[in-house]
Amino acid sequence: RGERAPRVPGAIPGFREEMLDFIDLFRYSQNKEARREWIDRHRNGLRCLLTYTLGTNYPYWVVVDEKITERTKEERTWLTAEKRVIERAGGDVFGSFLCGPGIVLTGCDHAAVIHSSITHKGAKGPGVIFTGYGESPKQALDLRVQLRAFSVQAWTKDGIAVKVVTFIPFQIGTGRRVPVLGEGFPYRVSDAFKAFQSQLIEHKDLSQDPGNMDEVSWYDLPQIAAQRVLQRIIARYNFTQIYTPYGVPSGLDVNIRVQIVQQLREELDRVLPDWGIQRIGGGISNIMPLDKERVIGQHIDTWKANWTRKIMRMQAVGQSTRLRTVEQARAQAQIEIIMEIGERIQQLRGMGVEELAIRLIEILEGQIRSAAVRQFLPEDALRIVGIARGRAEGREIED
Repeated sequence: RGERAPRVPGAIPGFREEMLDFIDLFRYSQNKEARREWIDRHRNGLRCLLTYTLGTNYPYWVVVDEKITERTKEERTWLTAEKRVIERAGGDVFGSFLCGPGIVLTGCDHAAVIHSSITHKGAKGPGVIFTGYGESPKQALDLRVQLRAFSVQAWTKDGIAVKVVTFIPFQIGTGRRVPVLGEGFPYRVSDAFKAFQSQLIEHKDLSQDPGNMDEVSWYDLPQIAAQRVLQRIIARYNFTQIYTPYGVPSGLDVNIRVQIVQQLREELDRVLPDWGIQRIGGGISNIMPLDKERVIGQHIDTWKANWTRKIMRMQAVGQSTRLRTVEQARAQAQIEIIMEIGERIQQLRGMGVEELAIRLIEILEGQIRSAAVRQFLPEDALRIVGIARGRAEGREIED
């Protein structure tokens, strides 16, 4: 365009602007590739018009993006990639006399996989795609971000069956390019080729009957990969670790769900690029046991038994401490009695036997009246000592 400003993305150009663009297309040498593309596109368009008038055209297809009311494969409410390609004008793809190109018309969010009878031509579009001899659209590739949510059943390390809802947003690889206003959705042709080639054909049962097979499309591959990856990840943890309430120590440094999601994303990033698929995000719901009431009830009983054992252990330790303290106090009281008796004996040397006996009985009475000693003696200890003192003093006291 020289010094003229580029078009505003999405704006409809006027006739004057169209004429100036046409003149600049042939005026500047920098437009050589664009000029060749423009000539080829218009030549093919003219050939389509002439061959359609003569009835020798190749088929014309259009890629539609329509939802359906009935479910397909018992889970989808959208057209499959093959059913989105609809033939609008018939023709012979193998015609050779005065036959023009076919047309595949897609929206800005779809590309078409072109396939001949013997070779794969790759993905083309979005926009108007011209097909040649023997070429036809095999299927449509949705270039928008896809989201799949599904339930995964897995087993923990200790053999408990759990279920978790997983969601994976993804799309055909774009090389991290983002959509631009006025242009089609970006994608890498190599990633589109990988996605198409990675589609699987699986047997529905063990009979290996060729007529009983099912095709797994590229947009189902992330679900298959995520199921396998998530089952391996959950098998690394015990149920107690997975079901530990948030904030309660479980032997791990981070929350279990956060760690599982991180591992899931990392492993998918190693698998999906080989299939031409770019992961956008991903996450999981709460992990719940299949037999919720029974499993949770058993773990409640287990936790109760653990806490009961801890309580009994604490009670046993407390009882042992109490007994040890009592024995120490009793021994200390005996030592004090013996020491006091020894001191009094030193003081009472030279006294007569009767006076010495009375002094000893007084010492016993003093010790018995002590609160620290009395709690370890029989209730009638003071009465017995009183009787002994009366007899030592020569008094008659009834037993």
